[in-house]
Amino acid sequence: MTIRTTRRAGASTRLALKPSAAPIPLSTVATGQGSFAGYASLFGVADSQGDIVQPGAFAKALTSRGPARIAMLYQHDVARPIGTWTRLVEDAQGLWVEGRLALDAAGGQEAHALLAAGALSGLSIGFHAVRAARRAGGGRVLHEIDLWEVSLVTFPMLDAARVSRIKARPSPPARTPPPLDIFTPQQSRALARLIRRAGTVLSRPAAPSSSSRPKEPDPA
Repeated sequence: MTIRTTRRAGASTRLALKPSAAPIPLSTVATGQGSFAGYASLFGVADSQGDIVQPGAFAKALTSRGPARIAMLYQHDVARPIGTWTRLVEDAQGLWVEGRLALDAAGGQEAHALLAAGALSGLSIGFHAVRAARRAGGGRVLHEIDLWEVSLVTFPMLDAARVSRIKARPSPPARTPPPLDIFTPQQSRALARLIRRAGTVLSRPAAPSSSSRPKEPDPA
């Protein structure tokens, strides 16, 4: 998403939003629960509005802001942060981003569920163009970008701009119920003595009953 600054006479500065994104490679690296990675922008590739990002365009913003000050949003909505970016770096291809969804928050859980279901997969960047030149065929060549946020979106400007892999949230481990300590140590020892005594009594041979004794013969 490009954030264009416009000014009218006697009016305050306003922001106009324009989505922008780039393809994510088929192989991404994801480490940790709910984390994912990919290219949020590719150098030299025109988006559907004709904007082309030049190598080095993000360098100053990445140095001054860093991942902590670049938001991870849902659908470019500033009221809906869904996680944090852990690494953003320019390489020979474009802007490589690595982030982690906040799985303990409702927004992060929702985004993770939609990613897992295949209902959400796009990446898009939100920025202000600091230095840009108009292209003859429409759009701009972006030489310097002040990057504000990278969003997960439903409809990226490039159809191939998709998250290809996300680390699943593991199921919570089964809980083992704690032992029931209902007796004090003294009570446990007393109960053990009672059980031993009961076992001793039960192990003794029973005295014969009167009915089982042999009948004495009647005197003659």
